[in-house]
Amino acid sequence: MKKQFTISIAVFLAVLSSTVYAESIILEDSVVKYDPFPAEAGDYFELFLLIQNKGVTEAKDVIIELKPSFPFSLDPDANPVRTLSTLAAGQETLVKFNVRVDENAIDGDNELDYTTSCSNCVKVNREIDISVNSDAARFEIGSIETEPARLKPGDDDAKIIIELQNIGGGDAILATASLSLPEGIVPSDSYSNQDSLGTVAGEDSENAEFFVDISESVQAGAKDAVLTIRYKNKGNSNNDFKVQEIPFSLIIKPVPIFEIESVEGSEIFAGSSNLVKITIKNIGTEQAESVVVTAMPKSEQPFTFSSKSSFIGTLDSQDTGEAVIEFSVDSDAVAKKEILDIRIRASGDADNGNNDVYVYNKKIELNVNPSSSSVPLIFVIIVILVILAFLWKTKRLPGMKKK
Repeated sequence: MKKQFTISIAVFLAVLSSTVYAESIILEDSVVKYDPFPAEAGDYFELFLLIQNKGVTEAKDVIIELKPSFPFSLDPDANPVRTLSTLAAGQETLVKFNVRVDENAIDGDNELDYTTSCSNCVKVNREIDISVNSDAARFEIGSIETEPARLKPGDDDAKIIIELQNIGGGDAILATASLSLPEGIVPSDSYSNQDSLGTVAGEDSENAEFFVDISESVQAGAKDAVLTIRYKNKGNSNNDFKVQEIPFSLIIKPVPIFEIESVEGSEIFAGSSNLVKITIKNIGTEQAESVVVTAMPKSEQPFTFSSKSSFIGTLDSQDTGEAVIEFSVDSDAVAKKEILDIRIRASGDADNGNNDVYVYNKKIELNVNPSSSSVPLIFVIIVILVILAFLWKTKRLPGMKKK
């Protein structure tokens, strides 16, 4: 026990000693200047950093490393690291970098990152703001709206409205936007995933509108999509089109979706009352409430309904329910196949915050057969025809003479 306590004390003292030692080295930084000010998009600027050791202990193997990201970069052969073997307490040093600004840089302050470290102190991540003067357009997504507000599997002609903000200092001309869509989501029509924006002034915005169809097989969740903007910078001597891609997510909400699993009693007869049982299944990913199945006959169909609607109630995802409709068929109905429209109406899961109402239009086939009372008549007619044919053949009809 005493030995373990002694080891713990030794470890604590070692940690305490290293902490005090590290705190005795304080590397401070300040930007002396960057030239030109402000930096120009598409050009270089010289960055000067003043590194000071304000501690009381000499810093060894000092490293200053520039970590540029858009819109800043270094030439491929440029070294992003500056090193010093030592930096005495109270000493300072000046380091210089030649930094390039991308021609598509955003007008205003842009962040440039770098780190300072030494072998006997901790690494510190730092950043500075570089003011950039830019006449280039640059886009970002301001907002995304959809109609309907909740995109769901099975939606047709769903409208997507994307607000595109030009956050650059210059105007974009001949601008167009196009959508790259995830699997199961397709343009409603040819070119409905493209929109022409025209001119979008600097610090202004424009809406891009698209129309898509969403397959019923698409699962709920965030779906990755890409918005591509193609444009020219107004007044730029380089007449090339610029292309900017902005990834974003389309949110597909969980909703109830229905399919008809089976139909019982589809063989119906003219002049009779009929019961048809329809089994439906919620193949969606959300519970359905207040489910009602209603027959929607056309005026020309030979049906008179005594019970057109059937209330099922609540159906959890992947559950089935049965609806029964009752009707009579006109006695003079023609024997043929009739297509009956069926409407399934349901509410979303209120406990999940979904109070929307969903309506799905389906169809079932009903085979209309002749009434049972008409069968003997047909039989009698057939028998008479057979007898007449026999008599004709044997020449026994009245008025016919045998040879």
